[in-house]
Amino acid sequence: QQQERHQLQQQAMKAVNDKLAEAASLEQKLNAPSSSQNSNSQSTRENEQERSRICQIFSDILCDHALLAHEHDIASRLWRTCFYSQINQMRSRISREVRRMMKNSSNVESAEPNKAKAEHEAALVSLLAEAVQLYEYIIKRYEDQMIPSLSLSTEPNRS
Repeated sequence: QQQERHQLQQQAMKAVNDKLAEAASLEQKLNAPSSSQNSNSQSTRENEQERSRICQIFSDILCDHALLAHEHDIASRLWRTCFYSQINQMRSRISREVRRMMKNSSNVESAEPNKAKAEHEAALVSLLAEAVQLYEYIIKRYEDQMIPSLSLSTEPNRS
């Protein structure tokens, strides 16, 4: 029975290590120069699918294997890979549109509304909402894991 438990633990760790390897491979692919410079819709769709898969892997590891997540800096990798790089790209696009608007007008307030800028801002807001939703999910999972153990370790109030 103890040997079976040990075997199951080894299988679980192998599965987690396989996920980590998959995530590392996807991170490399996303960070490759050709990946960040391609702007065609097929490449963008593939990047989004890869980023989504990394978010799934990292959030699973964060929720189910906290020590391993800490050892592999998963929280930082999740932020950088899934959100920070995209936020920076969107901010750059918005800034570029503002500069374009300034070039065509004396100040931003008097400039005509810029459709591209509005689209980039809406995409940024959507991404930030997605990030908040994922982190709220992770926090909820941590709370669900921690609260039952806290209630078991404290004695009921006897008045």
